[in-house]
Amino acid sequence: MKKKILTSKTFSVYTHSGKINNQKISRDIVERRDVAAIIAIENDDLILVKQNRFPHGTIYEIPSGSLDNKETPIECALRELNEETGYTAKKMIPLLNWYPAIPFCNEIVHCFIAKGLKKINEPKLDDDEFISVEKINLKKVIKMIMNGKINNATTIISILSFAQKNKIKL
Repeated sequence: MKKKILTSKTFSVYTHSGKINNQKISRDIVERRDVAAIIAIENDDLILVKQNRFPHGTIYEIPSGSLDNKETPIECALRELNEETGYTAKKMIPLLNWYPAIPFCNEIVHCFIAKGLKKINEPKLDDDEFISVEKINLKKVIKMIMNGKINNATTIISILSFAQKNKIKL
């Protein structure tokens, strides 16, 4: 059984009740749209966005965003890459998917590697987005992760997975 207990602009919270091993359980679960995250790399430079994430301040992160209704993760990745950076990609290659908060949230992050990048326009930001685009060398970004200057989980997981898959020394 599922009962809605809260609704906001970006998520809802439901109390789920049921049985596991014949024992009654109840869990509050945040339900929100899945996210597409994009590793956009050009000549060893990552295209990052520097964004204000109130109340945490300004941080570096890879382009990412929530799927719109009936949008596939790849469609979302292409849209978000263009909206946040002004780039398009000929191809989106799936890297990995994960649950960022599995004990209490149904959201899945779908990470892609953008190939065949081309700058086609300026970013198309929402009224509440404050973003600048920066290119930073991949090895420097890895150092920024390791020394705590990049602390966004989606960015850390995506970049370190990409580095591992591509046998880039950390």
